[in-house]
Amino acid sequence: MLERIGTPFLTTKERGTGLGLAICQNIALKHDAVMEFATDTSGTRVSVKFPLKGLFSSVK
Repeated sequence: MLERIGTPFLTTKERGTGLGLAICQNIALKHDAVMEFATDTSGTRVSVKFPLKGLFSSVK
C-alpha cells in the first residue's frame, strides 16, 4: 500500500474518498516540499518538510 499512497481515490476506509493525501502531495509539490511516510504496526506517520528559501528575504 505504501508505494500507492497519495493515489487519487485510493482508500482503505469504508467511507473515505481517498483524496486527502493526493491533495496534500499536490500542495507540497507546488511549494517544493517533501512528504515522507513511515509505517509500522501502530499506523503511518506523515511528515511534510518545506524549504526555508525566501523565508527571511523581507527581514532587514
